[in-house]
Amino acid sequence: MVALVLPWRLAFAVYRGLAHLPLFSVRVAMFLAGMRRTRQVDAKAARALAWRHRLYLLLETGDAALAQTRGPRWMRRHLRRAGDFPRGPDGYVAIFFHYGTGLWGIRAMAEHGRPARLVGRPIDRQGLRDRPFMRRYGEWRYDVAARAGRGPIIFWGGARKQIGAALATGQAVLGAVDVPPTETHSLSPVTLLGRPTYFTHGLVEIAAQAGVPLVVFCVGLSEDARERILEVSAPIIAAGRPMVDVMQELATHLDRHIGRDPAGWYLWGWLDAFFAPEAGSFANAVAAPATSREQSGYTGEREEDAQLDLPDSANPMAP
Repeated sequence: MVALVLPWRLAFAVYRGLAHLPLFSVRVAMFLAGMRRTRQVDAKAARALAWRHRLYLLLETGDAALAQTRGPRWMRRHLRRAGDFPRGPDGYVAIFFHYGTGLWGIRAMAEHGRPARLVGRPIDRQGLRDRPFMRRYGEWRYDVAARAGRGPIIFWGGARKQIGAALATGQAVLGAVDVPPTETHSLSPVTLLGRPTYFTHGLVEIAAQAGVPLVVFCVGLSEDARERILEVSAPIIAAGRPMVDVMQELATHLDRHIGRDPAGWYLWGWLDAFFAPEAGSFANAVAAPATSREQSGYTGEREEDAQLDLPDSANPMAP
C-alpha cells in the first residue's frame, strides 16, 4: 500500500497522480452518468470530476490499511476538524452517508474512550460462495471498522436490543441512512437533490426512543483536494419530533455535502433506485408507519460494487 510505505504527504501526492489514470472505470462511468442526469457537465468539468472521484476511491481504499497503523498524533496532523463528537458519559447515534472517507470518523469517535459500534448487514456468505475474494474483502472491511471503533459490529437481525444496550451503557452507535429505498424498509419521505425520495429511519427511530442525541459526520476533501476535513454537526434531538422532519434534516446535510463536492458521494449510479417510482414499491414505503420496527441494510449488489454494503462503504463507510 502506497500510504503504508511513504510519508503521508508524499503518499497523498502519489494518490493525486494516480487519480489521473483510467482507474475504477466502471465506478467513474456510473458517477458521471448520474451527474449528467441532474446537471449539465461539459467535457472539461467531467475530467475534473472524474479525477476527484477517483481520488476519493483511492483514499477510501488506502484508508482501510492506513487506519490500522496510524495513531492520534497522525490524525491531529493530517485531519482538519470542524466540530466534535459528544464527550459526556451518555450514548449517542452518529449518522453518516455513503460519502467521503468516513473511516477516520469512526477513529475520531473512539478517541473519547467509548466504543463506536457500526451497524451493518451480515455478509451473505452463501451468496458470495462463488466469489471468495469479495467475501474475504467484506470480512476484512468489517474487521477494520471494528478495530477503528474499538467495538464489535452490530449486525441487523436482532440488532434493536443490541443497539439499545449499547446506548444505555454510554457507547456510540453509527449507521448510514442514504440506503436505496428499493433495498430496505422503515422509510421516511425526504427531498434530496431537489427530488422526492426516501431514507431509512430505523436507527434514528431507536435514538428517538432511547432519548439520545444524533450527530451527523462526514469526512470530505478540501477544495484544493490537499487535506481531509472531518465535519461533525451539532447534536440533533429526534425524541418528540415527527420522524419526517428529522429525516429531512439529515437529508439536508447530505444535500449540502453533495452541493459543495459531488464527487464524494458514491451512489450516483443508483439514482433510479432513489428516484424512479417504477424501481421500487414506493406505495408500501409511504404506508410504513414512522414507528415501524423493521430495518435492514443495503442488500442490492452489482458485481463491480459488491463492497458498497460491506463500512463503509462492508462497509457502508466506503465506496
